[in-house]
Amino acid sequence: MTVGLPEEGKLTDMVKIGKDGLLMVKEHAIYEVNFADKIDPYRKNENIPNVQQRVLSSGSSSELVQRILINSDSLFNETYLRNVDCGLLRFHALNALIEISSMDRLLNRIIEDEKSQIELIKDAKLENGLIIPNLEDAEQHVKNFMQKADHFIRELLRITKIIEVNIRNWDDLIKRIKFEGEKSKDQLDFFEKAIKYIKFLRETRNSVEHPNPPSKYVKVNNFRLKSSGEISVPTIVIVHPKFAEPETRLMAFLDATIQSLSHLYGDWIAYLCGRHAIFPDFNVAVVKVSSNQRKYEHSSFKYAVQVEGKWLPMG
Repeated sequence: MTVGLPEEGKLTDMVKIGKDGLLMVKEHAIYEVNFADKIDPYRKNENIPNVQQRVLSSGSSSELVQRILINSDSLFNETYLRNVDCGLLRFHALNALIEISSMDRLLNRIIEDEKSQIELIKDAKLENGLIIPNLEDAEQHVKNFMQKADHFIRELLRITKIIEVNIRNWDDLIKRIKFEGEKSKDQLDFFEKAIKYIKFLRETRNSVEHPNPPSKYVKVNNFRLKSSGEISVPTIVIVHPKFAEPETRLMAFLDATIQSLSHLYGDWIAYLCGRHAIFPDFNVAVVKVSSNQRKYEHSSFKYAVQVEGKWLPMG
């Protein structure tokens, strides 16, 4: 069976999701494949074909795909995570990838809208006055973006609850790690900082959807003419008693959110999997390997076993 279109590059990876789902990862696209035997298990219709459906128009060449899906496929491994539903973990990883990819597409559309608005009026001349660009639906774009960020965070919590049994929320995870004492200090430092950022994003989403001025709200400023005579590009301000953010260029804030979440995800699952990995007769850990040991630049985590005092990456 040929997967996808020729212009999407070659097939690079296959990822099992859920109970019996299969993803075919190409360089520039991801497809989910359903075989005829699954669609018609009793073969009542011999004309039923194998079916493939494109899930994403980005593939293994994408940084986000590498950081989210490829890292997950490497670490959500039944060989090391015993008694854990790794297929379900990979399913939630795919959902997280879909959400953050949607955020990325939305950001790119906003960037193009901003450029086109600037281009539209750059040569416009009025006898008296000045035309200022207008980024249409800017506030709605931010609301949609923050909702998708919150959905991404929910998938991360679902992953956490599968690996860390009986965890209900972020605070439960911190309590568990604190109880483990000094041996988990590095983990505690990471998760405390990461959860603080997660709570900032969730409160930003809440403030966008349910503003409560003057204490909690998000202000999206469109193009404006400043007293200096310069036109200011769109910005965002987050007003909150605990999670305030000063005025920042809108595009920079949105891009930083995507980058921060994608980096956080990789480190997060690496710590989680390292906490629960088991390999008979060996000490096992999750390590970040050097660039020459990686298949992909942004898929940097592998399991490693300790041999003669040294950590030996596996796979």
